[in-house]
Amino acid sequence: MILYFFRKSDKIKNMQNDIMKPVNAKKKPRSKNVRKHYVENPAPQKPPVERRARSTDGKKPRKKWSVRKKVIVFTILTIVLIPVVIAIVYLSKATGTLGQVFEGNPMDFLTHTDEQLKKDQYGRSNVLLFGTSEDDEGHSGADLADSIMVLSVDQESKATSMLSIPRDLWVNYEEPCSVGYSGKINATYICAMETHGGDQKAASAAFARKVSEVLGTEIQYYAAVNYSVVRDLTNALGGIDVDIYSDDPRGIYDVATKLSLPAGINHLDGEQALQLARARNSQGGYGLSRSNFDREQNQQRIIKAMQKKATVSSLIFDPNKVLSILDSIGNNIRTNVTMAELRTALDLSGEINTDKITSLSLTDGEQSLVSTGMYNGQSIVQPILGLTDYSGIQEYIRQSFSTSVQDPLPSDAQPE
Repeated sequence: MILYFFRKSDKIKNMQNDIMKPVNAKKKPRSKNVRKHYVENPAPQKPPVERRARSTDGKKPRKKWSVRKKVIVFTILTIVLIPVVIAIVYLSKATGTLGQVFEGNPMDFLTHTDEQLKKDQYGRSNVLLFGTSEDDEGHSGADLADSIMVLSVDQESKATSMLSIPRDLWVNYEEPCSVGYSGKINATYICAMETHGGDQKAASAAFARKVSEVLGTEIQYYAAVNYSVVRDLTNALGGIDVDIYSDDPRGIYDVATKLSLPAGINHLDGEQALQLARARNSQGGYGLSRSNFDREQNQQRIIKAMQKKATVSSLIFDPNKVLSILDSIGNNIRTNVTMAELRTALDLSGEINTDKITSLSLTDGEQSLVSTGMYNGQSIVQPILGLTDYSGIQEYIRQSFSTSVQDPLPSDAQPE
């Protein structure tokens, strides 16, 4: 019994020794045959992985592009970038030109899309358009306003009216100048230029105030143009179609400008449009028996024809023509319309039905509001009620502006 106990304890010790052997105990060597097999038949080795040498700054070198890939990328960039560059050039040209004409930051044109135009007591926006011959070298009266016109627009109804102011209408000037204390309204601008030290903006604003006084309504804006704009803008538009009216069956002929046109629709180029804007049979001719009054009506017809041609949408897709129009405007127009207001003005212009523009006149109708006569040795135009009594004219404007409503553009008459 004791012998059995000792044998059993020996087995337990052996088992404990086996468990306590270290894991990294040396394994029995393989047999010689196994080692010989691996020596004679070594395992296939994977080819070494070729590693790119790193650059000195520790970054991986970029993979070189093939010639074909370079050509493809260059072609794509060219196709994309050339229109972008052209657009930038045109935009730069456009904003530069607009900056010459309109007040304010050119970027306001893009960012201000809902700037409303100023309005008078009748809810209308009024613009004084006056033309000079300051671009005509050697002209003795270059700063005299040869054409004076008011364009009035109702922003809600789109009703639009045009009124020509007789250039010989007698007025009192705000301040005395070399012309005197009073004189013809066409000298208001040149008189204001003297009293404001040659400041064109101040003189234009003074001119607008004087016209406001005559009409009895606020003139918020002005646009001073020289005669070159008529020629250049007409040419930029590709010519205009003007309906010529005449009291002579032969049409009209003006000795001073050498213009000869038959009655009816005529397609005019820039030079012909400029001649028509000046023609009044002052040196002889036929068809313009009312002289200045006929000239004023023809000037209105020219502006209507320009507005109608300019609203044709196809012009938008001809960038060269657009730039040509901008050049003709930029070199020949000054205005107090701001860049922020320009967007609204252009949108409004596109909504105006040219055929529905009302032409107002102080000389037509059952009873003319002005008459011609002599005063201080000059041939002048004066109100029927008195030399400087404009109350009749103001009542006519009140009635015209408060009741004028334009019919909307019919669907088949929208500008193409």
